Amino acid sequence: MPANLVVGAQWGDEGKAKVIDFLSKDIDIIVRYQGGANAGHTVVVKGKKYVFHLVPSGVIYDNTICVVGNGVVLDPEFFLAECDELNKEGFKVYEKTFISDSCHVILPFHQSIDAHKESSAEHQTIGTTKRGIGICYADKMMRSGLRMGDILDKESLKSKLKIIVEHKNHELTKYYNLPEVSYNDILDKLLHFADRAGKQPGVRYAELELDFNI
Repeated sequence: MPANLVVGAQWGDEGKAKVIDFLSKDIDIIVRYQGGANAGHTVVVKGKKYVFHLVPSGVIYDNTICVVGNGVVLDPEFFLAECDELNKEGFKVYEKTFISDSCHVILPFHQSIDAHKESSAEHQTIGTTKRGIGICYADKMMRSGLRMGDILDKESLKSKLKIIVEHKNHELTKYYNLPEVSYNDILDKLLHFADRAGKQPGVRYAELELDFNI
């Protein structure tokens, strides 16, 4: 099966979305392989502008299946909000968007550390969007992050998240002088995401057919 790969020059506003949009109408499966919810890609459809952050922009075509690959770092709340907005616009995003179970999860402390490092850098800022993307990648490299597959097992999630939060709260308070994050709040948000994805018992949103196992 032939494949097309779109690779940018590693800075924004270079036209990647336009190329992907052009190719997508003739493509069956569109995979986002890296990045996170940064400023996003803008696509104009029939005179109306749409901004895509995590969902591949090819979701606008009826023939496509969209995959958020394992190289992406995903903010669950941001992802659901983006999907809801696209759904309101008539795009069948929940019916044909799939998430890799190896995709790493952006958590609140990633954003806190990101914002702190950027605001305290003075003249050496790197222009981060403060959404925790780079910090999450650092945890991925250190093999200390949480992945989408971890959310599927409630008991395993509880134990893994507890260790992660304890370690990060020590880092937040002792190294960055930032307030602790709440284990219970993070757990509730992750379970809500799993519930909406249709993977937990007693699911309330059966129409949301996201598949973690690609």
